[in-house]
Amino acid sequence: MKNISVSWASGVENEEVVHCLAAVVGVITSFYYSRWPWGLIAPIVGLRPFGNWVIPALPEGHPYSSFDWYVDASFDQSWQALDAERFLDLVVQEPWQHAEHHYDFSLVHVPVRRGDSTDHLAMAARLGTAAVISADWARFYDTVQAQRLTLRRMAYQGIGLAFGLRPHVDQAVPCAMRLARDHGAFLDHTVEEHRAGTVYCDEHQRDLLSILLSGRGPLN
Repeated sequence: MKNISVSWASGVENEEVVHCLAAVVGVITSFYYSRWPWGLIAPIVGLRPFGNWVIPALPEGHPYSSFDWYVDASFDQSWQALDAERFLDLVVQEPWQHAEHHYDFSLVHVPVRRGDSTDHLAMAARLGTAAVISADWARFYDTVQAQRLTLRRMAYQGIGLAFGLRPHVDQAVPCAMRLARDHGAFLDHTVEEHRAGTVYCDEHQRDLLSILLSGRGPLN
């Protein structure tokens, strides 16, 4: 069973952490309880919320000494934003990923950008391994409710990408894996899915269940 490591930067607000964690836990528990009739007793996937972790034995600024080091080491001063590719490279190459393959879900407080775009991104991911989402992107919205709802949807989409779910092609189907062009489109998707009580569409639910159960022993 692969685990999910959840980390966040020191600049992330506590409430932002709570909404993201609630989204990730909600996804996992919904699948766990839906599989209960199959006799699934052990957790479907392990969750390790490490938070804004620090390794006291390593000097400040030493590679992999803290989660904030990942952010500092991948922050591009000319962009005033996190270089997503550099950050994800650090996550994929970290010693703990090599020692035990796991999913990484990260939350940062700064803008996120990729080199092929001048736009700030809601998130970036390495499909099937890691995702990083930007609380700064969600802070764009004027109301607290919009910030909370979009942050949760960002977490749904981010953890979906980390698990290996591919973005949706059909924009008409309510599903957190639909991509959005901008803040307005993202909020429209968020409100539509919230009203429908939907996180993932049936297709992505089946895909995610297959991913989470792959490699497990018999359920009974």
